[in-house]
Amino acid sequence: MTSIARCSDRRRGVVDVEIPSGPLTLRGSLALAPVLALTGSKDIQVDPADVERMGRVVPTPFTVHVIDDVTHLLRTEPGPPTLRTYRTQAQRPLDPGVVQRLTDWVSETLR
Repeated sequence: MTSIARCSDRRRGVVDVEIPSGPLTLRGSLALAPVLALTGSKDIQVDPADVERMGRVVPTPFTVHVIDDVTHLLRTEPGPPTLRTYRTQAQRPLDPGVVQRLTDWVSETLR
């Protein structure tokens, strides 16, 4: 039995992703790890609304953060989002909000 996650892709339209129900396995062992999904409000590759929908089909604890003015590369982009700025963005450090949410999540998850 499987679950279907319907995600929209700005280039390909709507995409159905088939997700096996039940526990996920990794090399035969149970992998029930919590999931942290970080994206930005200016992500032009993955619609932030789709990330939130993914949480409905992931069988483990799922945390999502959509960070303002952040792109798919998890860098701040003050102007309009475009693929043309990716090379420049990649040379900049991660957005501080991304780093903070990641470190907070790891600290809380490992308690």
